[in-house]
Amino acid sequence: VAVSGTQTAGAVYVGNGSNNATYTFSGGTLNAASFTVQGNGSNDPGLGNATLNNLTLNTDGNLAVGRWDLVIGGNSTVNIDGQLRSTSNGSGNGDWGRVTIQDSATVTATGGVNSGGAVFGLTLNGGTLTTPSIRASELSYASGAKMVFNGTIVVPTQDNSNFLTVDISNRAYVGNSGALFNTNGKNITITTNLNNLSGHNGTIVKSGAGTLSLWAGSGDNFDNVYYQNLSGGMTITGGTVELTSQYIRMGSVTIENGGQQNGAIVTWTE
Repeated sequence: VAVSGTQTAGAVYVGNGSNNATYTFSGGTLNAASFTVQGNGSNDPGLGNATLNNLTLNTDGNLAVGRWDLVIGGNSTVNIDGQLRSTSNGSGNGDWGRVTIQDSATVTATGGVNSGGAVFGLTLNGGTLTTPSIRASELSYASGAKMVFNGTIVVPTQDNSNFLTVDISNRAYVGNSGALFNTNGKNITITTNLNNLSGHNGTIVKSGAGTLSLWAGSGDNFDNVYYQNLSGGMTITGGTVELTSQYIRMGSVTIENGGQQNGAIVTWTE
């Protein structure tokens, strides 16, 4: 679907629940009341995706995904006045959805990223995501859904003591391109357990003023159990990283440009 110039629409539906939603939107600007990607109600993950490629999309409401995958890539700019979310209404309807942000895409979710209580995977492979919070979930069903940090710069828009929530597993993953946080003068806390993806060695990179607090573990006193478990380590180029748990194990920590680390880690050992 080629968008020519600037187009204005009401509620846009890509797929309607009885068919699939394999469409690519590219070029131009689309201003919409809302934008919904909805696959067939019997779909398993991994059957296909809708794509926004080099598109400017502005929504007054939500950008929602259900029973399908949405890839936001190229040089797309997506401004969501509502939420980037599942089509679930909170009672499980919508079942699952997955979103990937990649390339140089810029996504701003004014109302946050919200699973809506459904299975909702978010893979951050590049570009920038600006949001007050992220709520995703993990499930191994079919091709599964995960929360993956892998090269997208994540920018919080407000202080948040529970910035990241991953339902079901309380676990997020870091790929080779890293978990990149520009706290931009805000103070956020992540209590979700962070681990490298299998076979990956990505780092946490903290930039910008403000504080990133990492808290891990649930009070369990098991020997050699680490809930923040990152062989790739961490680089701090601005602001402060607070480490507030004994259950943090990382590779080397590099501090540059006046960055600061408060709290201790356990150096990575096999």
